Amino acid sequence: MRNRTSGLLKIKRDSLAAGKMYGRTVFTVFCSVLLCFLFISPAASAEDLLNISADNLEHDPDKNAYTASGSVRITYGETTLSADKILFYESTSDAVATGNVVYEDEEVIIKAEVVELNLETRLGTIYSCDIFYKKLNYHINGIDRLDKLGETTYHLDRA
Repeated sequence: MRNRTSGLLKIKRDSLAAGKMYGRTVFTVFCSVLLCFLFISPAASAEDLLNISADNLEHDPDKNAYTASGSVRITYGETTLSADKILFYESTSDAVATGNVVYEDEEVIIKAEVVELNLETRLGTIYSCDIFYKKLNYHINGIDRLDKLGETTYHLDRA
């Protein structure tokens, strides 16, 4: 089993090879796995860097999966995603964020318990969420499930 570290993460190679890294870890992903899934060119500027911070990071080479847990915060430009835990499957581009999930960009703040998303297709499901549209000062609260089925197609279930 091989851990891919070259150009991927600014962390100690021996920590990644062991499969676990503990303590407050801040690492930056440049033009590799996550950036490719977000369709960013390798010549991204400093403001286009995707930064991830978490208390713990684990890599499972058998499942080709990364797990960030403990105060996870991902920033990319003006966009921020935070959660208690984020699981990312590199081979399928699937990501699952759980526990106190907050997504914020220039237009919207979404608070949820669980977000399931395919980073390649940008389709997914948000569970138990509240949405705030900043420009309109408009709140949608108590959404049980919100599915993104296509580029402009959504399905919403409320309790």
